[in-house]
Amino acid sequence: MSAQAIYRLPDVIRLTGIGRTTIWRLEKAGTFPTRRLISTRSVGWFSAEIDAWIASRAPAGPQDSTATARVAP
Repeated sequence: MSAQAIYRLPDVIRLTGIGRTTIWRLEKAGTFPTRRLISTRSVGWFSAEIDAWIASRAPAGPQDSTATARVAP
């Protein structure tokens, strides 16, 4: 069994760029990795699961490819 890092909430927020409430909503919807109980008062996420979730997201690109640029007269 190989060792796996555990990300705490501040790490997950920094890595994903999404907030605490959004993480909770996505978890509840089943579209984000589930937090694991580390001890009685702390939770974390397996690094491999978070890294895979990040990799599965659409690559960054133009926000709206159908928009036309406005040119001042």
